Parts: sequence; structure tokens; C-alpha cells
Amino acid sequence: MTATVAARLAALCLDAKGHLSGNAYASMAVRAGLLVDLTLAGRLSQTDDSIDLDTTPLGAPSADRALAELAVLDGRTLDWWLEHGHVGLRDVADDLVGEGSWERLPRQALLRDPRFSPRSPEEGARDAAVSPGREPAQSAGDAAVTALAAAAGLAASDRAGPAEELPAGTDSAAWVVRLATDHITETRIQGTAVGQASQTALWTGPI
Repeated sequence: MTATVAARLAALCLDAKGHLSGNAYASMAVRAGLLVDLTLAGRLSQTDDSIDLDTTPLGAPSADRALAELAVLDGRTLDWWLEHGHVGLRDVADDLVGEGSWERLPRQALLRDPRFSPRSPEEGARDAAVSPGREPAQSAGDAAVTALAAAAGLAASDRAGPAEELPAGTDSAAWVVRLATDHITETRIQGTAVGQASQTALWTGPI
């Protein structure tokens, strides 16, 4: 499972002490990773006028839970699910622990948040797909990790290279990568604008 887009993004959400990011954009990126994984597995596809969903389970708890949530969207969009879906970063982390790729670390005093650590140094290394000076994407997964990490602020650079970097023969995921990166980027911009507006009001309002 550590090779899935969702798992690779989850690894980018771990800080040096093993805590998962509490950032909403990180959770959105991991949910987007689940959408990419479902697309690459043939469970999610775009047609000329709709999006088709095959609810056949994959056998991965988080991916299957995502399938179940997508099956009952009742007219809501994938954009809506990226922000409001229940399955997310913590679920993917729990899956990785369950399969033995990650382990839980002892909780720190006075802190209730769980801590995690990849079991192998390779899994704990910063994902090469987001490293400065990286090679061009070798797979659709690499391209998706690069684009989603940049969109969510998980990479060293915000330079997103979404669907255009998907190699030939793997463009089945291009549409969902573009949809997710566009939405996360727009949401971050709006969030920054709201934050700046609130700060301005705080400093310029009546005393």
C-alpha cells in the first residue's frame, strides 16, 4: 500500500516527531490521492457527460470507504467530497499501521495526538516526487504526488505540474488530478484571502 498515491501523500504529512498534519489542505490532498488511486484501479472514470463509479471493493479499507462515500453523494460534486468527506489522513495512516508498513509511536506527554513512523528508512525518506531537482515523473502516481503535494503546500515548492506531466499511456488519471489540484489551490487562495481580510479588520477596526 505504501506505493499508492494516498499513502505517499500521507507520508508527506508526518512531521519530524511523527505527528500527522492537522492542516485541512493536507487532508484534502490525501482524499484526492484516494480519488487518483481509485481512478488508476478502474473504479472511477470520466465520460463525456458524467463520472462513472464502480463500487467493487479493492480490499484496502480507506479506498473502499471512499468508494462507499462516493456512492452516496446524492448529487454532490467531487469538489464537495474533497472538503467534506469523512475518510482521510488518519484513516490512511491507520491502514498503513494495520498492514505493517508504519508503526505507532508512544504518545508524548500532555499530547493526545497519535504518532506514527514508517518501519523502513526508504518509506520514511522524503518522497522523491517532490524533491528539488527531481527527475521528470516516471508514472502517473509520481505526477499525481507532485501536483497534489504542491497544491496542498506539502512540497518544498508550490510549483504544481498537474496533468500535463502524466506520462503517455497513463492519462486516465489526468482529469481527476487536474480537478483536485485546481480545487485545492483555489481553496488555499480563498483561505489566505479570508485570513488576510480578518487580520486587516483586526488592525484597522475601531479601538
